Amino acid sequence: MVLGTFLHNNYNQKATKVAGAYSSKLKEKLQYVNVNLYDNLEIFLLYTRGFNGALSGNLAFQESTESYSPFYDVDFFEYCLSIPIKYRVDHKIYFKWIKSKYPEAAKYYYEKLHGKINTPLFITKNRWFIIRCINKFLKIIGLNGLYGTFTKNAMNPFDYWYENNKELQKFINSQYNDNIELLDFDKDVKEACIYLFNNGIMTEKFQVLTLLSVTKLLF
Repeated sequence: MVLGTFLHNNYNQKATKVAGAYSSKLKEKLQYVNVNLYDNLEIFLLYTRGFNGALSGNLAFQESTESYSPFYDVDFFEYCLSIPIKYRVDHKIYFKWIKSKYPEAAKYYYEKLHGKINTPLFITKNRWFIIRCINKFLKIIGLNGLYGTFTKNAMNPFDYWYENNKELQKFINSQYNDNIELLDFDKDVKEACIYLFNNGIMTEKFQVLTLLSVTKLLF
């Protein structure tokens, strides 16, 4: 994301409380989020989705090892962010960099594009448009579609695994049922978690399980 951007437009804007959120079901609970702490939407997303989101996964193995990336270099990081967004959006300059400096990597299937990054852009855009139309039609008639977390074609097909792996489903439900009482000390939080787990997709259920795991571990 550093040489690309979390943004989908060629311009920056002011951050909103729900920008980049995995779920908006409990957005009314976000009064405490102060978006004024961040200069713009891109910086807000770097902190909330990047540092505090994606990189938090590193905590699971930092007891034994360490991760590293060229983008951890502060000078390089700042240089990348100084490049105008219009060159970084949709990974434009990043893909050019890969094709120029590491063309072998360009041969791999890129899930977000549903193709390779060296595929002509007009082909990629037309293919994605067709896929979206088919997906929407399938959902209208009550099917899961070709792509998305309810299908095995997603990058992280959590809902597909949950629906098709009964042992996994049993484990996830038992983790919730065995630990939800840990939140008895706060009625509002408990009710919010019950609502989110029972009405949410898997990423939302995972948010509840994460809170329960942290509560059990620390308190």
